[in-house]
Amino acid sequence: FPKHRYKKFIKDVVVGTIERKELIQDLMDKELKEDINDNKTEIILKLMIMAAIYEFLFMHKTPVKVVISEYLKVSDFFIGSGQKSFLNAILDKISKLSRVENE
Repeated sequence: FPKHRYKKFIKDVVVGTIERKELIQDLMDKELKEDINDNKTEIILKLMIMAAIYEFLFMHKTPVKVVISEYLKVSDFFIGSGQKSFLNAILDKISKLSRVENE
């Protein structure tokens, strides 16, 4: 991506995630309640999961493997390796559910 397109893409993901926060949260509550503890899961991890869910549901041009790979790369700046494994498992699980629900 050229820099201006990358900025637009990030803005679209952030704005889209905020606009569809309730839908995304409902999906997380329904499908991830066993996996995510609101008191123990770091907010940055939850936000990355929410943004990824937005991409899975609404940005179909991006392949699932690419979405997961990009969030795992970004996670290096914010979370530890144990949480990265957790994030990978969650994104894999939710990607299968969200793309099926939306097709």
